[in-house]
Amino acid sequence: MDLVGNPQAQAALQERFEQLLNQVQQLSVIVEHQQQKITELKAQLGQQSSLAQSSFQSHSGDVSHPSPPPSVKPKKPEIFLEKAEDNIDTWIALWQNLYHITKTPPEEQAPIAVTYLSPTFQVKLAEEARAEGMPITSLEGLKEVLYRSFPNPNIQKTLRSEIRQIHVKKGVWDYMDEFRGIACWLTDVTQMDLMYDYKAGLPKAVSDEIG
Repeated sequence: MDLVGNPQAQAALQERFEQLLNQVQQLSVIVEHQQQKITELKAQLGQQSSLAQSSFQSHSGDVSHPSPPPSVKPKKPEIFLEKAEDNIDTWIALWQNLYHITKTPPEEQAPIAVTYLSPTFQVKLAEEARAEGMPITSLEGLKEVLYRSFPNPNIQKTLRSEIRQIHVKKGVWDYMDEFRGIACWLTDVTQMDLMYDYKAGLPKAVSDEIG
């Protein structure tokens, strides 16, 4: 079921996610409190049995005991404001980490993250998904949409350099797949530029035949 563009379904899903997140945060506080108590008890026991420990260590060596794992305090990512300073990779990585902690099902991850986009951009995504018949069903899919919508100038420059360096190696079909794999991420080039770059990577005989 495509939840992107369905406000009621998104609201219900987000409410359930918020409840789950609150439960995880409450548990993390309890764990932290328990770890503090354990540390205090260990300190007391250490003072009471320092002589026995010294005797034991003299025979068996110093034995280090692993400390309890640090409590996890999940933090929600901020609203993605579609500004130049917003880092898509960091924003997605925060969601991935949060979903790992809360064990959120994959089919619910993208719809929840979409609610942390601006309302205007949410509408745009829903309209594009309906027009293309390709709903956003995964966090990776959302990441690709964000890349296309908010291209990083440095990444675009790197891609332009890469696409100009590739050429036919094994065959035209392999070259076409490689070229399209890069071209789909380019947003600041014209179709004419892409056609010129594509022809430049073909064998001269083929390129001349195309004209």
